[in-house]
Amino acid sequence: MTDIKILVADDHALFREGISLLLTSKGGMRVAGEASSGPEAVVKAAELKPDVILLDLAMPGGNGIDSIPRLREGSPASRIIAVSSHTDELMIREVLEKGAAGYVCKDDAFSEVYTAILQVLEGRRYLSPRVADVIYSSYLEKADVPVDGKNPLLLLTDRERTILRLLCEGKYPKTIGLELGISRKTVDVHKRNMMIKLHTTTDAGLIKIGIESGIFPDSDKVIRT
Repeated sequence: MTDIKILVADDHALFREGISLLLTSKGGMRVAGEASSGPEAVVKAAELKPDVILLDLAMPGGNGIDSIPRLREGSPASRIIAVSSHTDELMIREVLEKGAAGYVCKDDAFSEVYTAILQVLEGRRYLSPRVADVIYSSYLEKADVPVDGKNPLLLLTDRERTILRLLCEGKYPKTIGLELGISRKTVDVHKRNMMIKLHTTTDAGLIKIGIESGIFPDSDKVIRT
């Protein structure tokens, strides 16, 4: 199996070295290159064609956000994960709109970065919990209409409905992960996404909506469109 190639773009050598050691220790991943500025990252990405680019948004040589379109142009298949100490909503949205697949905070645990890499390689987007909370809070503030107008289950993907059904059966995320062959982290990501879609902030809220909306096909509740 070919190692996952990663480009680490950050102007702090200590961060680059530290993240390189941690990634290498996981096995199956290798840091193919490093960059200390936006322009250098663009050149390295075009040359190395990495699977994932960890991009610091505050490097010399221009706004890191502005590097995202050029990185995608030079290496279209690369998945970009923004790494920043800022959790400003407008910045997060701009980063995602320009094409980043993930956004993590600089002071997040390494496990968040590792999870983000695995998620984006599966074609998903990944926001670390603090970043997701910012977007979630903003979404709730701007939502004018409750979900009640149509069956909430229609807003969910097949995978999300499966996880919600298992939650409603009283199963814990770890058990759900084992049953579906995915990690607990992935289950938690799906739960966060469901909470955003269904306008709730707790597992109890998800379960209540699931049961009331007819998550169990053999119950007397019917999923209505």
